[in-house]
Amino acid sequence: MSWRATLALFILALTFSFLRGYLALGQAGVVWYYTDLGPLPAPEEGERAESEDSGAVGKVDLNTASGEQLEELPGIGPVLAGRIVEYRKEAGGFKTLAELQRVKGIGEAKYAELLPFITLTSSDAE
Repeated sequence: MSWRATLALFILALTFSFLRGYLALGQAGVVWYYTDLGPLPAPEEGERAESEDSGAVGKVDLNTASGEQLEELPGIGPVLAGRIVEYRKEAGGFKTLAELQRVKGIGEAKYAELLPFITLTSSDAE
């Protein structure tokens, strides 16, 4: 075997050994990143407030919310929001949170899903 062939095999074995060790580090949870971008700039105050509030829905008052506000609740689309507003008008407002289940399309499961996101202005809410 010539010295060139021996050198080529040595380099190939060295490369294989390096890659095997590198992959083992990745499997152990060690991750290597290279970047020359430097530190990321801090977000502006307005951007920070938006990112913290994104996706979060506050409590919606069933007696005062508009249809658009009701649509922000999980699982409430325009049709169901319209039904809630219509029921509220006919009934003269919600007396309890549980009364929401009287609206067509809101059963026990949907009510349980909505409960953390809804409130009433009256003090006798369940």
